[in-house]
Amino acid sequence: MMTHPLVSGVFGGVPPSTLLSGLSLYLKLDEAGGTRSDSSGNVTALTDNNTCLSAAGQVGNAVALVAASSQYLSHASVAALGVSGAFTLSVWARLATKTATMRLISKDDGASREYILYYDTSADRWTFAVFVGGVGGGFTSVVASTFGAVPTATWHYVVAGYNAVAQQVFVGVNGGAQNTTGGVASVFDGTSVFEIGAGAGGQYFDGAADEVKLWNTRMLSSAEIAEDRANGLAGRALL
Repeated sequence: MMTHPLVSGVFGGVPPSTLLSGLSLYLKLDEAGGTRSDSSGNVTALTDNNTCLSAAGQVGNAVALVAASSQYLSHASVAALGVSGAFTLSVWARLATKTATMRLISKDDGASREYILYYDTSADRWTFAVFVGGVGGGFTSVVASTFGAVPTATWHYVVAGYNAVAQQVFVGVNGGAQNTTGGVASVFDGTSVFEIGAGAGGQYFDGAADEVKLWNTRMLSSAEIAEDRANGLAGRALL
Protein backbone atom coordinates (compact mmCIF):
# COMPACT_ATOMS: atom_id res chain seq x y z
CA MET A 1 0.00 0.00 0.00
CA MET A 2 1.40 3.40 -0.94
CA THR A 3 1.83 5.93 1.87
CA HIS A 4 1.62 9.66 1.29
CA PRO A 5 5.17 11.11 1.26
CA LEU A 6 4.24 13.93 3.65
CA VAL A 7 3.19 11.36 6.21
CA SER A 8 5.79 8.62 5.67
CA GLY A 9 8.95 10.71 5.67
CA VAL A 10 11.28 12.59 3.39
CA PHE A 11 10.21 13.21 -0.21
CA GLY A 12 12.80 14.68 -2.54
CA GLY A 13 14.93 15.71 0.46
CA VAL A 14 12.05 17.62 2.08
CA PRO A 15 10.93 16.45 5.55
CA PRO A 16 7.26 16.05 6.45
CA SER A 17 5.47 19.30 7.17
CA THR A 18 5.16 20.14 10.86
CA LEU A 19 1.66 21.36 10.05
CA LEU A 20 0.58 17.73 10.29
CA SER A 21 1.43 17.74 14.00
CA GLY A 22 -1.69 18.21 16.09
CA LEU A 23 -3.92 18.79 13.04
CA SER A 24 -7.35 17.84 14.39
CA LEU A 25 -9.54 18.98 11.47
CA TYR A 26 -8.83 19.55 7.77
CA LEU A 27 -11.75 20.31 5.47
CA LYS A 28 -10.69 20.66 1.84
CA LEU A 29 -14.32 21.38 0.90
CA ASP A 30 -13.82 20.13 -2.66
CA GLU A 31 -17.12 18.22 -2.76
CA ALA A 32 -19.77 19.34 -5.24
CA GLY A 33 -22.44 19.03 -2.55
CA GLY A 34 -23.70 16.88 0.29
CA THR A 35 -21.58 15.99 3.32
CA ARG A 36 -18.03 17.35 3.49
CA SER A 37 -15.22 15.06 4.60
CA ASP A 38 -12.40 15.64 7.08
CA SER A 39 -9.02 14.73 5.57
CA SER A 40 -7.36 14.56 9.01
CA GLY A 41 -9.41 11.46 9.80
CA ASN A 42 -10.42 12.75 13.24
CA VAL A 43 -13.96 13.93 12.51
CA THR A 44 -16.74 12.22 10.57
CA ALA A 45 -18.22 14.09 7.61
CA LEU A 46 -19.94 17.41 8.25
CA THR A 47 -23.66 17.57 7.57
CA ASP A 48 -24.91 19.74 4.71
CA ASN A 49 -27.83 21.88 5.90
CA ASN A 50 -30.16 23.38 3.28
CA THR A 51 -28.13 22.26 0.24
CA CYS A 52 -24.82 24.10 0.42
CA LEU A 53 -23.35 24.86 -2.98
CA SER A 54 -19.87 24.56 -4.47
CA ALA A 55 -17.71 27.16 -6.20
CA ALA A 56 -14.14 27.62 -7.36
CA GLY A 57 -11.98 27.90 -4.26
CA GLN A 58 -8.52 29.01 -3.25
CA VAL A 59 -7.42 25.38 -3.64
CA GLY A 60 -9.71 23.29 -5.84
CA ASN A 61 -13.33 23.88 -4.87
CA ALA A 62 -14.88 25.65 -1.89
CA VAL A 63 -18.21 25.53 -0.11
CA ALA A 64 -20.43 28.39 -1.28
CA LEU A 65 -22.95 29.62 1.27
CA VAL A 66 -26.07 31.71 0.66
CA ALA A 67 -27.31 33.51 3.75
CA ALA A 68 -30.84 33.96 2.40
CA SER A 69 -31.12 30.16 2.09
CA SER A 70 -29.79 29.51 5.63
CA GLN A 71 -27.05 27.24 4.28
CA TYR A 72 -24.37 25.88 6.62
CA LEU A 73 -22.30 22.81 7.51
CA SER A 74 -22.41 21.27 10.97
CA HIS A 75 -21.05 18.52 13.20
CA ALA A 76 -21.90 17.50 16.74
CA SER A 77 -19.30 18.27 19.39
CA VAL A 78 -16.40 15.80 19.51
CA ALA A 79 -12.99 15.97 21.17
CA ALA A 80 -11.21 16.95 17.93
CA LEU A 81 -13.32 20.11 17.65
CA GLY A 82 -13.03 21.21 21.28
CA VAL A 83 -10.38 23.49 22.75
CA SER A 84 -9.19 23.72 26.34
CA GLY A 85 -5.80 25.40 25.90
CA ALA A 86 -3.67 26.76 23.06
CA PHE A 87 -5.19 26.31 19.60
CA THR A 88 -5.07 27.66 16.03
CA LEU A 89 -7.80 27.94 13.41
CA SER A 90 -7.21 28.86 9.76
CA VAL A 91 -9.47 29.32 6.74
CA TRP A 92 -9.63 30.92 3.31
CA ALA A 93 -12.76 33.08 3.16
CA ARG A 94 -14.55 35.26 0.62
CA LEU A 95 -17.47 37.59 1.26
CA ALA A 96 -20.28 37.90 -1.26
CA THR A 97 -22.04 40.66 0.67
CA LYS A 98 -21.33 42.51 3.91
CA THR A 99 -24.60 44.10 4.97
CA ALA A 100 -24.91 41.98 8.11
CA THR A 101 -22.74 40.41 10.80
CA MET A 102 -22.08 36.83 9.69
CA ARG A 103 -20.50 33.81 11.39
CA LEU A 104 -17.93 31.94 9.36
CA ILE A 105 -16.79 29.30 11.90
CA SER A 106 -18.62 28.83 15.16
CA LYS A 107 -18.75 26.51 18.15
CA ASP A 108 -21.47 28.38 19.94
CA ASP A 109 -25.06 27.20 20.06
CA GLY A 110 -26.08 29.75 22.70
CA ALA A 111 -26.09 27.10 25.43
CA SER A 112 -22.42 26.06 25.39
CA ARG A 113 -20.37 28.94 24.06
CA GLU A 114 -16.77 28.31 22.95
CA TYR A 115 -15.31 30.20 19.96
CA ILE A 116 -16.48 32.23 16.93
CA LEU A 117 -14.75 33.58 13.82
CA TYR A 118 -17.04 36.10 12.15
CA TYR A 119 -17.38 39.17 9.96
CA ASP A 120 -18.56 42.20 11.95
CA THR A 121 -20.48 44.56 9.68
CA SER A 122 -20.42 47.48 12.13
CA ALA A 123 -16.61 47.43 12.26
CA ASP A 124 -16.19 46.05 8.71
CA ARG A 125 -13.53 43.69 10.07
CA TRP A 126 -12.82 40.01 10.62
CA THR A 127 -13.26 39.31 14.33
CA PHE A 128 -12.52 36.36 16.60
CA ALA A 129 -14.01 35.66 20.03
CA VAL A 130 -13.50 33.02 22.72
CA PHE A 131 -15.62 32.34 25.77
CA VAL A 132 -14.12 31.66 29.18
CA GLY A 133 -17.01 29.98 30.96
CA GLY A 134 -19.81 29.02 28.62
CA VAL A 135 -23.07 30.89 29.11
CA GLY A 136 -22.65 33.82 31.49
CA GLY A 137 -18.90 33.33 31.69
CA GLY A 138 -18.00 36.29 29.53
CA PHE A 139 -16.07 36.44 26.29
CA THR A 140 -13.07 38.17 24.81
CA SER A 141 -12.93 39.30 21.20
CA VAL A 142 -10.17 40.66 19.01
CA VAL A 143 -10.66 42.63 15.79
CA ALA A 144 -8.38 42.34 12.76
CA SER A 145 -7.89 46.10 12.72
CA THR A 146 -4.38 45.89 11.24
CA PHE A 147 -5.80 44.41 8.04
CA GLY A 148 -8.67 46.90 7.91
CA ALA A 149 -11.90 46.85 5.92
CA VAL A 150 -12.83 43.60 4.19
CA PRO A 151 -13.50 43.77 0.44
CA THR A 152 -16.05 41.46 -1.16
CA ALA A 153 -15.33 38.93 -3.93
CA THR A 154 -11.75 38.50 -2.67
CA TRP A 155 -10.13 35.52 -0.97
CA HIS A 156 -8.56 36.18 2.44
CA TYR A 157 -6.44 33.88 4.57
CA VAL A 158 -7.63 34.28 8.15
CA VAL A 159 -5.84 32.72 11.12
CA ALA A 160 -7.03 32.96 14.72
CA GLY A 161 -6.67 31.22 18.04
CA TYR A 162 -5.41 31.33 21.60
CA ASN A 163 -1.86 31.68 22.95
CA ALA A 164 -2.02 29.97 26.34
CA VAL A 165 1.47 31.07 27.41
CA ALA A 166 0.84 34.77 26.73
CA GLN A 167 -2.86 34.39 27.63
CA GLN A 168 -3.81 36.17 24.41
CA VAL A 169 -6.51 35.74 21.79
CA PHE A 170 -5.24 36.57 18.30
CA VAL A 171 -6.41 37.09 14.72
CA GLY A 172 -4.51 37.90 11.53
CA VAL A 173 -5.32 38.25 7.83
CA ASN A 174 -3.23 37.46 4.75
CA GLY A 175 -0.05 36.93 6.75
CA GLY A 176 -0.01 40.46 8.14
CA ALA A 177 0.63 41.50 11.73
CA GLN A 178 -1.72 39.81 14.15
CA ASN A 179 -4.00 41.71 16.49
CA THR A 180 -4.10 40.38 20.04
CA THR A 181 -6.10 40.83 23.23
CA GLY A 182 -4.53 39.76 26.51
CA GLY A 183 -5.63 38.77 29.98
CA VAL A 184 -7.44 35.58 28.92
CA ALA A 185 -6.50 32.97 31.53
CA SER A 186 -8.44 30.10 29.92
CA VAL A 187 -10.88 29.12 27.19
CA PHE A 188 -14.05 27.10 27.60
CA ASP A 189 -14.35 23.55 26.26
CA GLY A 190 -18.03 22.69 25.95
CA THR A 191 -20.49 20.64 23.96
CA SER A 192 -21.68 23.09 21.33
CA VAL A 193 -22.24 22.02 17.73
CA PHE A 194 -19.49 23.04 15.29
CA GLU A 195 -20.77 25.07 12.34
CA ILE A 196 -19.40 26.62 9.17
CA GLY A 197 -21.62 29.40 7.89
CA ALA A 198 -23.85 29.92 10.91
CA GLY A 199 -23.99 29.92 14.69
CA ALA A 200 -26.58 29.81 17.48
CA GLY A 201 -29.33 29.42 14.90
CA GLY A 202 -28.55 32.46 12.80
CA GLN A 203 -26.05 35.01 11.47
CA TYR A 204 -25.71 32.98 8.26
CA PHE A 205 -22.64 33.58 6.13
CA ASP A 206 -22.93 34.96 2.60
CA GLY A 207 -19.86 33.95 0.64
CA ALA A 208 -17.47 31.00 0.48
CA ALA A 209 -15.01 29.10 2.67
CA ASP A 210 -12.11 26.85 1.75
CA GLU A 211 -9.29 24.88 3.42
CA VAL A 212 -10.61 24.96 7.00
CA LYS A 213 -8.03 23.67 9.50
CA LEU A 214 -7.97 23.36 13.29
CA TRP A 215 -5.05 22.51 15.56
CA ASN A 216 -6.92 22.12 18.82
CA THR A 217 -3.96 21.57 21.17
CA ARG A 218 -1.31 24.01 19.99
CA MET A 219 -0.53 27.42 18.57
CA LEU A 220 1.24 27.51 15.21
CA SER A 221 4.56 29.30 14.93
CA SER A 222 4.95 32.28 12.62
CA ALA A 223 6.82 30.08 10.15
CA GLU A 224 4.04 27.48 10.19
CA ILE A 225 1.37 30.11 9.61
CA ALA A 226 3.38 31.40 6.65
CA GLU A 227 3.70 27.86 5.32
CA ASP A 228 -0.01 27.20 5.76
CA ARG A 229 -0.86 30.31 3.77
CA ALA A 230 1.74 29.56 1.09
CA ASN A 231 0.49 26.01 0.70
CA GLY A 232 -2.93 27.40 -0.05
CA LEU A 233 -1.54 29.81 -2.62
CA ALA A 234 0.50 27.05 -4.23
CA GLY A 235 -2.38 24.61 -4.18
CA ARG A 236 -0.43 21.88 -2.39
CA ALA A 237 -2.68 19.97 -0.01
CA LEU A 238 -1.18 18.60 3.20
CA LEU A 239 -3.04 15.31 3.02
